[in-house]
Amino acid sequence: MGGFLVLTKIAIYLRVFIGNQLSRQGGVIMVFKVAVEGLPGSGKTTLIRTMMPELNSLGFTTAMVDVETVGYAPAIRAIARPFPTGHPVRSLFFWILYLLEDERVTKEKADIVFLDRSWSSQVAFDVYGNGIPREILEWVGSRIQNQPDITLFLEAPVKTVWQRRKSKSMSDPAFAERVARGYHELADILKWIRIDTTQETLQVKEQCIRAVLQKLKNL
Repeated sequence: MGGFLVLTKIAIYLRVFIGNQLSRQGGVIMVFKVAVEGLPGSGKTTLIRTMMPELNSLGFTTAMVDVETVGYAPAIRAIARPFPTGHPVRSLFFWILYLLEDERVTKEKADIVFLDRSWSSQVAFDVYGNGIPREILEWVGSRIQNQPDITLFLEAPVKTVWQRRKSKSMSDPAFAERVARGYHELADILKWIRIDTTQETLQVKEQCIRAVLQKLKNL
C-alpha cells in the first residue's frame, strides 16, 4: 500500500496546488476523462460508483456519464428494443446515444468524468459482433470530440459475465464471443489498462484507482 499512499499524496497535490481544475487553457476547463469498458455484466457501473467517493475524498470532483441514461436514452432505447441484435435500426439508435453521450461530456465541469462505456464499445458490438464495415464506424466515431484520457478494460470470461447478468444482447454465444474478441483486440490496439474482474471487488477498485492516479501524475 506504500506506493498507493504516495500516489494519493500526488493526487492531493494536483487537486489543491494546481487549482480548482486539473488544467485551464484560455479559461476553458479541461476535464480528465476515464472510460470504463467491458462486456455486459463485467461490473462497469458498480466499479464507477465505488471509485467516485474515494476520488472525492482525495479532493477531486467527479461525474459519470452513462450511455444508458444520457439525454433521451430511455425513449431511444424503447424504440430500438423491438429490433433484434444486429438489426441496422438498432445500431443506428445506439450511435445516436453515443453522440449524445459525447455532447453531455462536453458540458460536465467535474475534474474527472467517468464514461460508462464509450464509442469503442459500439465498435466491439458492431464491427466484431454484427459485421458492420469498420469504415462506417470510423466515420461516425470521427464526430466524437471527447476521447478518453485513460480506458479501464474490465476483463472477464463470457460465461462469467453471463452468470452475473443475462443480457439479451449477449444471449447468442457465437455473437458474445465475437464481441469479446473485439474488446480484447481493441484493448491491444488502443493500449487500454486491463483489469481482471474475477478478483475481489476491493482489489479491482484499488487497481483502477491506482491506474487513474498514475495517469494523472504523468499529465
